[in-house]
Amino acid sequence: MLLWRADGKHAEEVLLEGMPLGYTALAEYEEIELKMGAGDTILLMSDGLAERLNNEDELFDYDKTLKAFESVASKSPDDIIQHMVSVGNEWADGRENDDDESFICLKFK
Repeated sequence: MLLWRADGKHAEEVLLEGMPLGYTALAEYEEIELKMGAGDTILLMSDGLAERLNNEDELFDYDKTLKAFESVASKSPDDIIQHMVSVGNEWADGRENDDDESFICLKFK
């Protein structure tokens, strides 16, 4: 999960331990509580973008994913998701993605 704090204009990764969602009904998950302010944004995503390969077999990686999110986090959820998909496609430069790319974006008022 990536979190954008509008008041400080910065993004951070929030790591939650546990199995991937939907893997098994028996999985246990860590819970955290966050106070959200106006303009704060959460981006939930699969690992498909961070693990996307380019034609040189290089990973896009989580640092680039965080920077891509931070560059558009103040925009609308639709704009954020479109940007994330776009940077992945640019990175891959025509190479098919071997994994799913799933995003859920929440912006708080």
